[in-house]
Amino acid sequence: MKIAFIPTIHTLETDNTDYHLALTHLVLKYPEYAEFYKKKREQGDFVILDNSLIELGEAVSLHKVLEAARMINPSEIVLPDVFKDCEKTLIAVESAIEELGNMNIDQDFQLQAVAHGRNKTEWKKCWDELNKIPYIDCIAIPKVTSDIFGSRKWAVDYALSRNIADKQIHLLGIWSTARELRMYSAEQRKLIRGIDTSIAIHCAADFRSFYRGELAKPEWKIDLEYEYEMNDLDMKTLRSNQIWMTELLALDENYITVEKMGRKFSLDEHAVVRMTRVKRK
Repeated sequence: MKIAFIPTIHTLETDNTDYHLALTHLVLKYPEYAEFYKKKREQGDFVILDNSLIELGEAVSLHKVLEAARMINPSEIVLPDVFKDCEKTLIAVESAIEELGNMNIDQDFQLQAVAHGRNKTEWKKCWDELNKIPYIDCIAIPKVTSDIFGSRKWAVDYALSRNIADKQIHLLGIWSTARELRMYSAEQRKLIRGIDTSIAIHCAADFRSFYRGELAKPEWKIDLEYEYEMNDLDMKTLRSNQIWMTELLALDENYITVEKMGRKFSLDEHAVVRMTRVKRK
């Protein structure tokens, strides 16, 4: 499982893996943001272009996604979806695929669809129906399933057991805590293509360190366009949080937590641990 660290527009350099998720509304609004992800693609990284549903409350139009796609040449675009609504999502996906088929597009990108539902029955139906559509390369399991079902693990287990067409699987976001990453076995991590999240910087902006066990998101919602006041120690906390997540995903199945690896803290991480928590926005 690869991880995409979602940055604010002011901390793009912290998106430092070879797996990324860019947001359509930010690509269209900020030239430097678009240029950053365009260069990531040029160097061979995998870039997902999301339709900004979570950030804006509803998915932007397919035409806006394609406009942004022309700017950054993504590896994959996210098709329109409707939050927690199976039937409307299926209609939106099928309509978008038909529309794409009628267009003369000279870009070669994969298609990702998001499985939605208000309950387990609806969500299973959405997953199964999306799995039947040959044009879809990847199916995403959204973070809200953690809230609907009590744990996204249930949805992941179902998806892996019912992946008839062998679709790629992506986990969209993290709902409330980085502890979720501990739920997946080594075998499951091999079968899931990747996950994206802003939780590393969200927690760092509130001076929460994963190495201190502070794994829950702050109660306030992160704004990816806001310039948070982050000093050197805050940035070190961010890097430390990213290390924690990266190492956890790379753990052998015989390990449960990063701490059991016996990895020693760096001097920077020791400095972070010694600092007293400060309240942030």
